[in-house]
Amino acid sequence: MKEKLRSIGLVIAAGAASLVISSVWLLLVAFLSNYFKTHGAFEAYLFTDSFLKPIALVFAASWVLLAGIFLKRPGAIRWGRRFLYIYLAACIIPYFLSFGVTPK
Repeated sequence: MKEKLRSIGLVIAAGAASLVISSVWLLLVAFLSNYFKTHGAFEAYLFTDSFLKPIALVFAASWVLLAGIFLKRPGAIRWGRRFLYIYLAACIIPYFLSFGVTPK
């Protein structure tokens, strides 16, 4: 019973830490995107703005990854990394595919 409560506490702590991580990442990318937009660097703005759309994946990935680290579960760590890879792919691939769609 004590071990189960400890595990639940570690998962909740991982959730709180992932909320902080995703909030800091959201603020950083939002400020950077806004900076590029106001200074007329529209290509950089489009690239950084693409990282704002699937921001919930950062929260989920960091929660699973940190819970796996805290509980020493390699499966959860592996899935957390996969979520981060999916986040990066969801941000970068559509940006590069947009070059084939726009007229020259």
